[in-house]
Amino acid sequence: MAFALTQAMGGALSVLGRADALAASVDGQRPASVVQADNTDADEADNAETADADNDAEDVADDNAEDDTDADNDDGGDEDSASDAPTAPTIEDESLKQPLTAVSGTSTGSDALIATPGERVAVRVFPWMPAGLQITIRPVDASTVTAAPGARAGDLTFAVEARDASGTQLTTLPAEANLAIRYADSTVKGLNESNLTLSRLDPATNQWQAAPKLVRETNSNYVAASIMQLGTYTVSAP
Repeated sequence: MAFALTQAMGGALSVLGRADALAASVDGQRPASVVQADNTDADEADNAETADADNDAEDVADDNAEDDTDADNDDGGDEDSASDAPTAPTIEDESLKQPLTAVSGTSTGSDALIATPGERVAVRVFPWMPAGLQITIRPVDASTVTAAPGARAGDLTFAVEARDASGTQLTTLPAEANLAIRYADSTVKGLNESNLTLSRLDPATNQWQAAPKLVRETNSNYVAASIMQLGTYTVSAP
């Protein structure tokens, strides 16, 4: 009898094992030990998992679409991105439209600024400039000198002159100074600001030569150079 009971139990276990194996083969994502006895509940769980998977797929697709849109906007492929591009402010300060007038200043052996009204034309000297030099900026009638290269920028033709402490007229400064020009947009209307050049009229050849160490700041309407040569200067765009 014990032998028969053992066989019966072994057969039952064998049947259960085959059932578990079959369940595992049908639902490969789930261990046989968690297969529900109630088929209705299993179907509902499967349907829920399928719905969740579908929703996840839709979310991924939506996210990808948003990412693509953002990428297009970042790359400038969108009209909005082009319209949002920053533009340089218009510079039309009245101080930059004042006529040039003659001004003078004396170096003191420290930082000093000699400038026309509105600082349209300014000469800045530094501590290495000897004290006692009188530096003058005065306007020059452009029609009285050789035509500048290209087109002149308004009335920005002027002379930078200097005398030493004894009153002797100099042709060059004993040390470098910064010559800076600021201008209104209307002053350079029709000119390419990126090509603005500060030039000096060489009295030996009567030809204009670009000033050394030229710096342009088109966003702030500024052009400058480090100079030692004195004489007539102009701003123009070739």
